[in-house]
Amino acid sequence: FFFISGVGLYFSLDSKRDLPIFEIISWYKKRFVRLLVPYLIIFGGAHIIVCVENQWNIFRYLFDLSTISFWFGHSTCWFVDVLVPLYIISPFWYKLLSRFKYNIIPTIIAASLLIATENGYMIQASVFFVGFWLARYIKDEYVIHSKELLTIIALVCIALALYYILGIGYLLLILLPPFLLVCCYMLDTVKNTLIHPILNFFGEISLESYLFNTTLIIWIQFFGLLPDYMYNYRYVYIVVFGTLLSYLVHRLCKPLIAKLS
Repeated sequence: FFFISGVGLYFSLDSKRDLPIFEIISWYKKRFVRLLVPYLIIFGGAHIIVCVENQWNIFRYLFDLSTISFWFGHSTCWFVDVLVPLYIISPFWYKLLSRFKYNIIPTIIAASLLIATENGYMIQASVFFVGFWLARYIKDEYVIHSKELLTIIALVCIALALYYILGIGYLLLILLPPFLLVCCYMLDTVKNTLIHPILNFFGEISLESYLFNTTLIIWIQFFGLLPDYMYNYRYVYIVVFGTLLSYLVHRLCKPLIAKLS
C-alpha cells in the first residue's frame, strides 16, 4: 500500500512539474479529498463506538479523527495518519530528488531514518520512499539488466543471512524489489485474461478495503456479529463483507470526491 502510494504520488507530481504553485495547492486538495472522504466515513463511524466504549468525550474523538493523536502514542487508523505527512512532503521530496544525480542517496537516508525508529508502523511506511524512487524507472519502462539482477539477488541473500543470524526483522524489507519484479512479470502475463479486470477491481477499492480491514473488527466485537466458536474465522468475514462494503462506499464516495475536487 505504501509502495504503490509512493509510485502514484510521483506519477501525479511528475505530470505537474512545470505548473505554478497554485496548481500544487490544487494537487494537495485532490489528494487529500481522495484520502480523507473514505477515511471520515469508514473510520469516523467506527471510532464513535471506541469512544463510547471508553467513555471518551467529543474532543478526544476529534483529536483522533484529525490524525494528530497518532503522533502522541494513541492507537488510531495508523496508515492514514502516516500518509498525511507523506502527502504533505511529497512535492518537496519530488523537487529534492530531481536535483540529485544519484537520487538513491536521499531515498536510502529517508528509508533508514524510518527503519531506525524500530517502530513497526514507520518500518512499513519506509517503503513509500522506495516506491517514490523507483517510479521514475517504472514510468520510463526501464529494463533491468543481468548485472543489476544479480546485485539484487546478492543483497537479498545478505539480508536473509543477517535476518536469521541477528534477528533483525526489518531487513526483510529488501525482499520488496525482487518480489515486485515477480509481480510485474505475473501481471504482464495476465493482462489479456479475465484475471486482469478482477485485479483492477481490487486495486480501485484498495484504500476502502484497508480501512474496513481495521474497522470491521470493531463492529464485530461491539455488536457480537460472530459467535465465539467462529471468532477465529473473523478474517473470512472481514474479506467477504469488507470487499462488498468497500465497493459500496467507493461508489458512494466517487461523485462526492469529484465534486469536492
